[in-house]
Amino acid sequence: MSTGALAGVAAALRGPDGPLTMVATADAIAAFRGVELALFSWLGRVAPACGSPAEVVWASSASLRAAWRATELETLLPVSAGLTATAGGEAGHGAAAGLASLVGEATSAESGVPAAVLSFYDVLLEAYRFRLERASPAADGPLQRVLERITGDLEAECNLVRGLVKAPGRGA
Repeated sequence: MSTGALAGVAAALRGPDGPLTMVATADAIAAFRGVELALFSWLGRVAPACGSPAEVVWASSASLRAAWRATELETLLPVSAGLTATAGGEAGHGAAAGLASLVGEATSAESGVPAAVLSFYDVLLEAYRFRLERASPAADGPLQRVLERITGDLEAECNLVRGLVKAPGRGA
């Protein structure tokens, strides 16, 4: 995925700067959840075609971890008349388009699935941190706790992928 495309995905996922209304918060959470669900689906589909047994195991496990993150985010979505119509909005569509581009590149790139996913994970992690830094301790306590758990999980995932990419026989 090109740097410009990644920047566009990052901007779409971050959402607006500053305090958010309840609807804008729901949109941001739904966009994150949509991306995690797309990662869950895609990683599960490409796992059997990965280059090595270690990559197959990683992709299968990473798929399940993305599903866990999506479930964590789902618990934060407000249930109210009028919110479901906007939840996910443009940010979710922009991020999904970015993920579709990632899928195309990852399946054709020599670097393989883990290296391609790592660049997207970095963007996703940056977007989670952006939203976490702007969360209000008074109004966004549950959001902060979930984003801290998700950020920790994704940081661990990035470290795992970096180790996999640097594994013997993959080049350094």
